[in-house]
Amino acid sequence: MKIGFIGLGDIGEPIASHLAKEPFELTVWNRTSSKADEFARNHQARVAATPADAVRDAAVVITCLPSSAEVEAVLHGDNGILEAIRKGSVLIDCTSGDPPTSRSIAAELGGRGVEFIDAPVSGGTAGAKSGTLTVMWGGDTTVFERVRPVIEAFGKKIVHAGPVGCGDALKAVNNALLAVHILSAAEGLAILAKAGVDPKVAVVVNNVIRPVADGTTTVSVEADGQRREVAVTVEESKAPRRFNFETDIETVFNRHGCRGAVVPGRPASVGILQEGSGLQAQRAIKQYVVIDDVLVEQPGPATDDR
Repeated sequence: MKIGFIGLGDIGEPIASHLAKEPFELTVWNRTSSKADEFARNHQARVAATPADAVRDAAVVITCLPSSAEVEAVLHGDNGILEAIRKGSVLIDCTSGDPPTSRSIAAELGGRGVEFIDAPVSGGTAGAKSGTLTVMWGGDTTVFERVRPVIEAFGKKIVHAGPVGCGDALKAVNNALLAVHILSAAEGLAILAKAGVDPKVAVVVNNVIRPVADGTTTVSVEADGQRREVAVTVEESKAPRRFNFETDIETVFNRHGCRGAVVPGRPASVGILQEGSGLQAQRAIKQYVVIDDVLVEQPGPATDDR
């Protein structure tokens, strides 16, 4: 099966690696061409000169980009996907997109005889590398069955959320909930620090991290239905350095019928996450940094985490 893959970011690159082997024949394109060249040196894949070149002969096209805006750009731009995507193919969008745009893209592609599935993923780079991502997809089940082997190559928990756009909606709410938990954790640590509690002790208690005799700690994790203890150091017990939640918050509350819904925590989460650059949960992270710069490093610029 020939696959055209667009977007080799933090999530896209490891996803593509699972498709760079039999029974697939992979062609990749990335805006930064050096990343595509490096990928091809390490995997069985051809590098395309343009998005159109990447999809020209593909039965399945996968996009994995920062947002729906970038998906539209590679669709409609010069030498874009629409110039070459073939009738009867399927476009799987693994971008954390917004539902209205995905529905619009699906309608446009449908007029050309091309099927569309929105299939954002959860599980981070670790899940992408291990091929155990959670995939939340929206679309027609008969279309999904045609591309099931492709999605199963990088996804372990695969959930049908509903019609086109529902996968994006589910992922957006998932990330919005994560944002609220980060804010809550930051405020909780600040309160404890002001109350005289050592933040390291607070992290040990609230992260289910248990000190052991040799100075390391153990974290209780669950995998494949079994719980086990994994040894880590306190320095490794850090919150993620980078966040890109603004688009998800905007999607949840402003873009697909959730406007006006009564959602506890909305004003704080929306307001705080849109402060400053609007791309990072800066206030939350600064709370951690102020408390203890060992627990969380100063964040770098936001990157594509899709």
